[in-house]
Amino acid sequence: NDAAAAEAAAAAAEFTGTDEQTAAALKIQALQRGKTARAEVAKLKADASIKVADAGIAVAEAEAAAADEAAAAAAEFSGTDEQQAVAVKLQSMQRGKAARAKVEALKADKAAAAAAAEEGDEEAVAAAARTAAAAKERKRVVDNRVLAVNPNFVFES
Repeated sequence: NDAAAAEAAAAAAEFTGTDEQTAAALKIQALQRGKTARAEVAKLKADASIKVADAGIAVAEAEAAAADEAAAAAAEFSGTDEQQAVAVKLQSMQRGKAARAKVEALKADKAAAAAAAEEGDEEAVAAAARTAAAAKERKRVVDNRVLAVNPNFVFES
């Protein structure tokens, strides 16, 4: 950047023209610097979103590992029929609570994406798309882990 600034300063020193031409040249230079800066910011944001997606996958893998441990612990559970029925009921209630929370988060994400699209905020729309893609990838990872533990598991819609 220092070399480019020095080169621009040298070129500006050599430029001789009317005040109007000088103002136009400065405006063009400012536009070019702005364009370059926006491209650099977009690249940094893209790099950051990749890191966020990687972190999301790591979280999904950790959740899947926890699910594996829970499935193994559940397989070892031996109790009376009544205790097993209570355990199944508690698990069902917990899955329902988690599913409702997930649906609420998805609705909020969808509403935010729709609002961003309505405002014409392309960056927010792209961020929402990346978030949705990361969520799909986490679900895929978790589903694959569940099937690895129990190949006969049936996913409810």
